[in-house]
Amino acid sequence: MLPEKLVFVDLETTGARSAYDRVLEIGIVRVENNVITKTFSTLLNPETRIPPEIERLTGIHAADVTNAPHFSTVRDEIMEIMKDCVFVAHNVRFDYGFLRNEMRRHDLDFTAKHFCT
Repeated sequence: MLPEKLVFVDLETTGARSAYDRVLEIGIVRVENNVITKTFSTLLNPETRIPPEIERLTGIHAADVTNAPHFSTVRDEIMEIMKDCVFVAHNVRFDYGFLRNEMRRHDLDFTAKHFCT
């Protein structure tokens, strides 16, 4: 039996260390009672350099994110979309850890039950 509220999340980041690296792109699909109720996706300006190996891996280059919003401008919308949901992701520890650290950088406490696909 699935929980009534789920958010499927996928991130692209500037590296593999959630305490130091930053989110470059986020995609979220909120599902309630097996119906998609909200989607959200955006590139994000990480406010730091994107290493060449990450550019090759993700296809996201510095020029792509120069005018993208900073995390601080979308954090409230992200929190609202994920409110009261189970956080679902492929390799959930990676995405969940990154999102928690991004929230911490902005003095927000984010915790959720999470599930790895």
